[in-house]
Amino acid sequence: MDTHLLKTKLNIPIIRHGIVARPDLIKKLNAGLSRRLTLVSAPAGYGKSTLVSWWLAGQSHGAWLALDRGDNDLRAFWQYMIAALQTTAPQFGRDAQQHLRSQQNLNPQPILVSLLNEISESSQEVRLVLDDYHVIDSQEIHDSLRFFVENLPRGLHLTLLTRVDPPLSLGRLRANAELSEIRMADLRFNAHESADFLRKVMKIDLNPEQVQALTTRTEGWVAGLQMAGLTIQELGQPQDVASFLKDFTGSQRHIFDYLTDEVLIHQPQNVKDFLIKTSILERFNASLSEAVTGTNNTQTILDHLENSNLFLFPLDENRQWYRYHHLFATLLQRRLQQHADISPAALHQSAAEWHEMRRSIDPALMHLQAAGNTEGMIRLIKQHGVEFLRPAKIHNLQSWLDSLPGETVKQDAHLAGLQAWIFYFEQDTDQVEVWANRAQRVIEEAANDRQLDDPQLWGSILGLQSWSASQQGDFNRGVRLAQEALDVLPPNAHTWRGINQLLLAEALAGTGATAESIAAYQQSLPYHVEGRNLITGSAIVAAIWMTRMLRGQLNQAREEFERLITRITEADQAYSAVFPRLARVSILYEQNNLSEVLEELDDLWAIVQFDLTYTSIRYHYFKARYYTAVGDRESVWQPIQEMEDILDRWSAVDERARSMGEVIRIYLRLGDKRRPESWLQSVDYDINNLTLLHINEYISIADVLLSRNTPESRQEALNLLNGVHTICDEAELYGMKIEVYCLQALLLAAGRDREGALAALAKALDRAAPEGYVRTFVDFGPPMAELLRDATAQGIHAQYAGMLISQFYSPDTISNQTDLVEPLSDRELEVLTLLTTHLTGPEIADHLHISNNTLKTHTKNIYGKLGVNSRSDAVAKAQSANLI
Repeated sequence: MDTHLLKTKLNIPIIRHGIVARPDLIKKLNAGLSRRLTLVSAPAGYGKSTLVSWWLAGQSHGAWLALDRGDNDLRAFWQYMIAALQTTAPQFGRDAQQHLRSQQNLNPQPILVSLLNEISESSQEVRLVLDDYHVIDSQEIHDSLRFFVENLPRGLHLTLLTRVDPPLSLGRLRANAELSEIRMADLRFNAHESADFLRKVMKIDLNPEQVQALTTRTEGWVAGLQMAGLTIQELGQPQDVASFLKDFTGSQRHIFDYLTDEVLIHQPQNVKDFLIKTSILERFNASLSEAVTGTNNTQTILDHLENSNLFLFPLDENRQWYRYHHLFATLLQRRLQQHADISPAALHQSAAEWHEMRRSIDPALMHLQAAGNTEGMIRLIKQHGVEFLRPAKIHNLQSWLDSLPGETVKQDAHLAGLQAWIFYFEQDTDQVEVWANRAQRVIEEAANDRQLDDPQLWGSILGLQSWSASQQGDFNRGVRLAQEALDVLPPNAHTWRGINQLLLAEALAGTGATAESIAAYQQSLPYHVEGRNLITGSAIVAAIWMTRMLRGQLNQAREEFERLITRITEADQAYSAVFPRLARVSILYEQNNLSEVLEELDDLWAIVQFDLTYTSIRYHYFKARYYTAVGDRESVWQPIQEMEDILDRWSAVDERARSMGEVIRIYLRLGDKRRPESWLQSVDYDINNLTLLHINEYISIADVLLSRNTPESRQEALNLLNGVHTICDEAELYGMKIEVYCLQALLLAAGRDREGALAALAKALDRAAPEGYVRTFVDFGPPMAELLRDATAQGIHAQYAGMLISQFYSPDTISNQTDLVEPLSDRELEVLTLLTTHLTGPEIADHLHISNNTLKTHTKNIYGKLGVNSRSDAVAKAQSANLI
C-alpha cells in the first residue's frame, strides 16, 4: 500500500461487545450480494456503520474505506479505493496505483477498465464498503464511480453508507434489479431491539412501557436512544427516570441538542473541556489530544469515553486513534462556539503545530487555515511546497495555493514559483513562462533584498526558465540558464539540484552535445534515487542509454536495460520500468527479434493503456511497426489510428512533429503515398538552418522525397541528408548515421549511380555490423535487398549483407507457396534467399552455422519442391513465384 495513505481509513470499525443482533438486516445485506450495489442511506446516528461493519466481519474478504472531505480529489479517491481492495488481495491494482501516482493528466476510465478486468479474472470475491460517501461532492468522482458500479464484475460487491442518496443512476440500477437498499425505516429500532440495546450496551433495565415510550419518542433512532441512555445512567433514581421520560420529546435534532446538554452536565469538568476542545479534530490520539487540550491525562479520558459509549469510535486494533460520531462532533463544535473563554483558532493552531512537528503537512495546513493563520500557511507552503511537486501531490499543493486570499500567490516570489512548477508538471509552457517571469519580477521589484538572498528560490526559477527556453527550441539559452541555476544552488539543495541537472541534460541533448548530456543525466540520477523517485530515476537511466543507442551502442544499451528492468521488477515497481522496457523494445525490433517484440508489447499493454502521452505513443508506434514488419496489413491500422488520436491532443509540438514523421514512414512502407505527400506539403524546413531537434523529421522528409523518385526530389533529399550528416557528426549520433547512409544509397541507386550507392551502403554496413542492425535495412524493402545482393557480389561485408538478405523473408511468403507440391520450411526459405546472393556454398553454410552436408540436403530439398535442377533455376523460379 502507498506509504502516504492513512491506514486508519482502511480499518473495518471494531465491533463493540453486546451489539444488538439484527438478523433480518444481515439477511438483507447477504441477499444484496447478488446485485451490484447495496445502498445504506439514512441520517446520522441510525447505526449504518455499526450494522455494516458487523456484517462485513462475517465475510471472508471484506474491505473498508472511511471517506472524508479530503477525498474529493479524483486521484486520492481512487488511490484509497485500490488500497482498500489491496487489504483483501495485495496484488489488486498495483499497476493502476502506479499510474495514479505518476500520470499528470488523469484519465480514470482506462485505469478503471484495467482494474475491473483484473478483478473479474480473479476467483476471489470481495465486499467493499465506502463509509460516509455523502462527504463526496466532486462530480468527477461521481462520474467515475458510476462507471465503476455499472461495470462491476460479479466478484466484487460495493456497499455505500451515506446520509444522502448519491448521483449514481440509482433509478436505472433499481429498474435492472442491480440495487439493494437499506433505509431509515429499516434501521429504526423496534421496542424489542431498543430494550436489547439499552440492556446490553447501556446496561439499563427499563420496564416494557418505558422502553416503548422511549422508542416512540426517538422513533427508533439509535443515537437518540444512546444519548437518552447516558442521561438515564446519570439519573439513577426511578422517579427521576420516569420524570425524564415524561419530558423527553421533540424532533431528532432538538433531542440530540437536549441530550448533548444532559450528557455534558453529568461529565466531570475536565472531560467536558476535553470533548469540546477535541471536537475540532477529525482523528486524534492521546498525543494530539494532549497538544490541543493542554492536559497530560488524555489517555485516561479516552479510555473513560470509550468505556462510557460516548460516541467515540476506535480506528485501529490497538485503540490508539479515534474519532467522534460525526453528528456528536458537530454538536460539540457548536458548544465550542458558545464558550467565550476557549478560542477555536488557538486549538487549531496547537493541532497545526503538532502535525507540523511530525511532517504531516496537509493536516497542518488544514488547521492553519481553520485558525485563520494565513502567514503560517504561507510559511509552511514555502518550506514544504517542493515535497508536493509530484503527480500524486500536485492537486494538494494547488488547492492550498488556491485557498490563500486575494493576490497572495502573485505577489510572493516563492508561491509564484511553486505555481509555475505546477504548470511545469502539467506541461503548460505558456503558463510556466508567465509565472516564472512573475516570480522573477517580484524579486527584482522587492524593496528589501531578503528574498534575493534565497539561492534555492533563484535556482528553481532559473530552472523553470531553462525548461521554457528548451521547449521553445532555444537550447543554448536552456543550457545557460540550467547551468546558472546549478551555480546558484547550494550543495545541500538536493531536490532542486536533481531537477536542474535533468533540465541541463535535456537542453544539452537539444544542442547536440550528447556526451555532455549523458554526463548531466548521470549527475542528476543520485538525487532522484535518494528521493526514492523510481519513475524519474528509471526514465533518466533510459534517457542515458537511449542517447547511447543513438550513438550506435546498441548491444551495450540492451544489456543495461536488461539489468535496470530486473532491478525495478524485483522492487515491485512495474510502472517505473515502462521507459526502459519501451527502449528495449526498440532494440529488439532493430535486431529483428520480432517474437520478443510482440511478447513484450502484449505484456506492456496492461501498463501503457492508462497513459495518453509519451509512453502510449511509443507503444502504438512499435505495435504498428511490428504489424508492418510481419505483413499484417489488417492489424496495422488500429495502432496507427490510436497513435494519431493521441498526437492530435499532444501539447508538445516537437514531439508531435517527430512522431508524425515516424507515422508517415509507416504509410510509405504500406505503399500509401497520398498521406505522406499531404504531410510533406505541411512541413516547413530550411535546408540551410537544420537543427538537432528535428532530425527525425528531416529523415522522414528525405524518405518521402525518395518515394517521389524524380531527379529534383532525389537531389533535394541528398542535400537535406548532407545537412543531417553534419548534425550527426557534431552530436556523435553514429547510430542515426546508419539510416542516413541507407537513404543516401537508395537515392543514388535510384539515380543509377550504382558505385556511389554501394559506397554509401558500405559505410552503413561498417557501422551496423558490430551492433547487429537489421530492420534499418530490411524495412526499406526490395530496393535495399537488391543493393545488398550487389554488395555481396563485390565482397562488401558479404557475410553480414547475406544475413540481412535472409531477413527479408516475410510471412507473406507462405501464401505464395500454394502452387508448390510441398511448402518450403523456414530454414529452406532462409537458404533460398541466400542462394540469390553471390555467396558460395561454404560461405552460406558458415553464415548459417551448419555443415556443408546439411546445406546440400537443404538445397536438394529446395530443388525438389521447386521442380528445378540448378541454383540459377531455383532463384528464377523463386523470384517469379514471389517467394523471395
